[in-house]
Amino acid sequence: MQSLTKRRSRGVRVTGLIDHERAFWGDPAAELVWPGFGGDAGPGSDLVAGYTEAGGTLDFGPAFCHRLALYDLYLSVLLVTECGPRGFDSDHLAFCRGRLTGSLAALRALG
Repeated sequence: MQSLTKRRSRGVRVTGLIDHERAFWGDPAAELVWPGFGGDAGPGSDLVAGYTEAGGTLDFGPAFCHRLALYDLYLSVLLVTECGPRGFDSDHLAFCRGRLTGSLAALRALG
């Protein structure tokens, strides 16, 4: 995480934190990646229905779907990368690698 600081005459004071893995510049497409990992987060899903009923807007056009695929690929890379440091077994690593392969294929399919 990166901290936001303000310089004062007496030194530096932390005024907030940014979690880069969660922020993604405020793109709602990024917010659909983790929920989609455990279930449907597509245009007709309950998650999207709740988001739009609360006033959010999502346009599942080509640009949005491309960003969604890129964020999913990013998540898949993280999952594979973290297997070693976290000490996950070979079954979990195989699952994560399979997800990475699928994420890359989905991105390539978009062109």
